Amino acid sequence: MLLATTARVFPPEVPLESQLEALAAVGFDGVELNLESTYQLDLPLADLLAKQVRVMLKEAGLRLASVYSRAQWALPISHPDPEARQAGRQVLVDLIQAAEVLECDAILVIPGWVDNGLIAPDQRQVIPYREALNHAREVIESLLPRAEQAGVTLCLENVAGKLHFDPISYREFLESFSSPQVRSYYDPANALTYGFPEHWLPEIGHLLGRIHVKDARPALFPINAVVNLFEGEMDWPQLVKQLAATDYDGWLTAEVLPVRHDYPARFLGRLREDLDFLRSEIERERRARGSV
Repeated sequence: MLLATTARVFPPEVPLESQLEALAAVGFDGVELNLESTYQLDLPLADLLAKQVRVMLKEAGLRLASVYSRAQWALPISHPDPEARQAGRQVLVDLIQAAEVLECDAILVIPGWVDNGLIAPDQRQVIPYREALNHAREVIESLLPRAEQAGVTLCLENVAGKLHFDPISYREFLESFSSPQVRSYYDPANALTYGFPEHWLPEIGHLLGRIHVKDARPALFPINAVVNLFEGEMDWPQLVKQLAATDYDGWLTAEVLPVRHDYPARFLGRLREDLDFLRSEIERERRARGSV
């Protein structure tokens, strides 16, 4: 397994080159980039900027684990308004194009939401479940030919938008596309918000495309719910056993946001060590099972 973190561990004002150098210095294998104006990597990604990013990654000795844009929250592909839905689709088209030119084989897809109260509590909107599901499926199906052409996997995350909050409907949604280009971006801590992360992997273990790694304390949701690895309420020993039972050998990408920036190297070093420990526990469990 390879170890990465989202670039959101850095304040937006830190230059990308400095971010990559810091991640390389503590031994990360890669990074998940946010392609949005806040991080000076807006969509659509200009060819010249893409070339510069590739050079910086190469010089740092890092790979791209995936690319993502939080514009998907504001422009969900589940939206009842066709124009808004089309704008959300265009974000994903731009992400596929960016992944292709950045030589990255996966994008993080927010497969719509039913309730946007998490990010817009003052402008809350609720979409009927069936309507949201159908709109999201339609948009994703329309993107498959382009994703296949680009060699990019659409990794659908179980985000806190109440559309996919149980593992069975999530698995059925993923399987409904009958395509290797559609996989799960599984975030166990997001599953903890609504239920039990250990109930998910037996259902979706064969569909894993990427994994987000963080811990959480749901009692603090939505403010400060995300905490450092092994400091929340996740049942890590059980998750280790379940991950070991899968054949997943891809990226473990930390999505832990720093609570302070006084000693960033120490924060990053601890984060990398925690990920490495998690990886070693999965490998130890697999050896005990005789599967490696």
